[in-house]
Amino acid sequence: MSARSDATGPLELPSAGTPYIQELSGNQWQQVSNRRTDQGGTVAVLSNITEIKRISDELKTAKDAAEAAIEAKSAFLATMSHEIRTPLNGIIGMSTLLDGTELNEEQRDFSETIATAADTLLTIISDILDFSKVEAGALELERTPMDLVETIESSVELVASKSGEKGIELACRINPDVPTALFGDPVRLKQILMNLLNNAVKFTEIGEVVLTVSTMMPDASDKPGETTLLTFSVRDTGIGIPADRMDRLFKSFSQVDASTTRRYGGTGLGLVITKRLVELMGGEITVESTAGEGTIFSFTLPGEVARIPDRTSRDAQLKAIAGKRILIVDDNRTNRLILSEKFRAWELLPRASESPEGALEIIKGGEHFDAIIVDYKMPNMNGFEFTAAVRNHLGRACPPMILFSSISPLETHFRDGVAKMDYAASLTKPAKSGQLLNALVKTLAPDLVPEVLQTESSPEADLGPSHDLRVLLVDDNSINQKVGSKILKRLGYDPVVVSSGEEAIETCQSDNFDIVVRRQGFGNQELLKQVKSLARLVDVIMRRAVCDASAALRASFV
Repeated sequence: MSARSDATGPLELPSAGTPYIQELSGNQWQQVSNRRTDQGGTVAVLSNITEIKRISDELKTAKDAAEAAIEAKSAFLATMSHEIRTPLNGIIGMSTLLDGTELNEEQRDFSETIATAADTLLTIISDILDFSKVEAGALELERTPMDLVETIESSVELVASKSGEKGIELACRINPDVPTALFGDPVRLKQILMNLLNNAVKFTEIGEVVLTVSTMMPDASDKPGETTLLTFSVRDTGIGIPADRMDRLFKSFSQVDASTTRRYGGTGLGLVITKRLVELMGGEITVESTAGEGTIFSFTLPGEVARIPDRTSRDAQLKAIAGKRILIVDDNRTNRLILSEKFRAWELLPRASESPEGALEIIKGGEHFDAIIVDYKMPNMNGFEFTAAVRNHLGRACPPMILFSSISPLETHFRDGVAKMDYAASLTKPAKSGQLLNALVKTLAPDLVPEVLQTESSPEADLGPSHDLRVLLVDDNSINQKVGSKILKRLGYDPVVVSSGEEAIETCQSDNFDIVVRRQGFGNQELLKQVKSLARLVDVIMRRAVCDASAALRASFV
């Protein structure tokens, strides 16, 4: 406690053991403490603490000023980031729409360069905005039931094009005992995974990047309400990190060394944000690395198991293909292990070969298979050549074949080759579980009623005729409204456009809408809850434009 008196005033003794701070005349301060003696008396000790008090006051003033500066900086960054991101979203969205028109090769190259440059800048701006939110303690997490497998596989899918361009393998292994549904923030979980995956792909030139997801509490996986603990790890065969520089990884605006920044770019904020997000979710992140060999980032994530969605359709699919024999031909060991594990979980009978030559020997040995899955890019013999060799040997007895490839299906020479070989299905690696299951069912159980088959994701499909929906688009920016409207019209919809969450609620109350589309991050939580009670809410990230809108809309009626 403290009190004020002058130097000549009476000394007020506090109770025994309690320090007493007293302001004296001349801006002097003293501390009075006392203790009782064994004889019942009191001993008082007076200490001059004027200098200590002055330093304490200066520190408090400096602390208050620093906090005010941080708050002002964060507010400024948030405002500027928003102002910069809005026109960038328009550039990216319009360039994506432009790619869908008739362009010559040079024009398409210009358009793709614009989109790539704008996307890079948008990533940097987003990192700065998220960092400012974290610094200001303004980052809020959502808690909603999410399809965990879909969230994970979607994150990997969004990185696949970058890994394919570099010619490295990208794989995703989700252990069978990982829960299907979990309460959490799917947007932030996806952000964590994409930060780590993009980082791994960026620093890897040869080899592979593998995401593995497992649970430390397998008994809780199918019990809604139970708590589980997930472990995520992203392993790469990249440049690695020297042991003496590991401490720089999670520091703001820092990279391992200056040459890394010059060669690979980036702000040095991605891992900082990732670490903060993991900690906000109640987990922790670790890293293991060997220079020249690769790196493993791992993080844990506690969560409550959510109720599993209706699996009648999926169960019917699995029952229809159970017991079928599948030959897997892939020179990548990780891919063979992941597919074999997945197929065994689906009660299929897989056999794997590490080379097309070895697979041909197996086939020539008389072993029967119901389907063959073949990778396109393999040494000595590619997927097309292997397919031709198998068909030449087996003739009409050749089982249906499914092609896996990291090459974009939009590349003309590849698309023409796939069409010429007449595959039962062609999937881009790493294929989502739903896409792979659909391909197997259509190949092995073609008589299964169409209603049982899940809808596959095909970004350029005309959704409108097959799904007659009333769509409401919500965005407060005219550029985003224009981009969003054109994207939806390309997909076959004529949306109603409003500029605020309040308008969205009023419009939904006065008219019936099946889906409300909003730019991710637009609108506060309370308004979103009200909108969700009136119609299905779909988030669209403008940087992925047509693909993201199509996937989001499809997800709403699968």
